[in-house]
Amino acid sequence: MVNTLPKLSLVMILTVLFFCSFNSEAQEAADWWKTHQDAKAVLLDQRIPIAELVEKVSVKKPENAQEAMFKINIFMRAGMNKEAIEALHELKSLNPQIDNPQISGIYYDACDDFAAWDVARAIVEIFADNISELSLDNRSLEHFTRSGWTFEQIDAWLLNKPG
Repeated sequence: MVNTLPKLSLVMILTVLFFCSFNSEAQEAADWWKTHQDAKAVLLDQRIPIAELVEKVSVKKPENAQEAMFKINIFMRAGMNKEAIEALHELKSLNPQIDNPQISGIYYDACDDFAAWDVARAIVEIFADNISELSLDNRSLEHFTRSGWTFEQIDAWLLNKPG
């Protein structure tokens, strides 16, 4: 009697490893911090004007999450918050399970580097189900207070978030 269990186990293991390898290569993880390097390379090293870059990213629909994040980065740099918010929706549709570190990176840059408060608010609203940790108190909430929001308005906004 020949034992086929070890052969089957080996075949199953190889099949699982192949599938995992193929799956991870097919959907490369998006990296918000890489968009800064890419933007620097295009804007400074290649000396492409921001207006020309905005035109290029405006006409092309992103094919993956990395392209969507690059688009968000360029729009925020150009002060085009409405377009950045539209690109956030594209990012969500391309990568509905995007992880918290990427979301928080976009959020903190929107607040700290670009003063894109509408974008920061949209990030919290669009990706509310994906956020596990995000500092609202010393960024958005402080901005809302300085902008004249009442406690009741802030409370109502917070109550509409999941979790």
